[in-house]
Amino acid sequence: MQITVKTKDNQKDSFAVRKAVFMEEQGYKNEFDETDNICDYVTVYCDDRLAGTGRVFFSEKENAFVFGRIAVLKEFRGLHFGTIILAELEKIAKEKGGKCAVLLSQAYAVGFYQKSGFSLCDDSVIYDEGQPHRRMKKIF
Repeated sequence: MQITVKTKDNQKDSFAVRKAVFMEEQGYKNEFDETDNICDYVTVYCDDRLAGTGRVFFSEKENAFVFGRIAVLKEFRGLHFGTIILAELEKIAKEKGGKCAVLLSQAYAVGFYQKSGFSLCDDSVIYDEGQPHRRMKKIF
């Protein structure tokens, strides 16, 4: 199994994963937004097949880098591609001078992010298109 990662010229691939996972599989309607215009994207490939994605941008409001839209196609889950994506997002943030990252995790995925060093910001639950999410943070 050959794993490769792209961090340039990959927005189209990122959008393809997000459409498949968030819209077609999970039923989200409002997947794409104006923030997409300012993001860096990570895409991961397995034997030259697109497997997953994530995005990162700096938020002045949060005074932190925001990780988001992290998704792995169904046939590649359980192969640690999510961990690879997170590490690459963190690498981008650090290269840009970042000291911390925040994200909004789907409630069922909190444990995954905790394994990568994120912690819950508080006890509140935020609903996005009816799905429960939790705010998380990681200091680098």
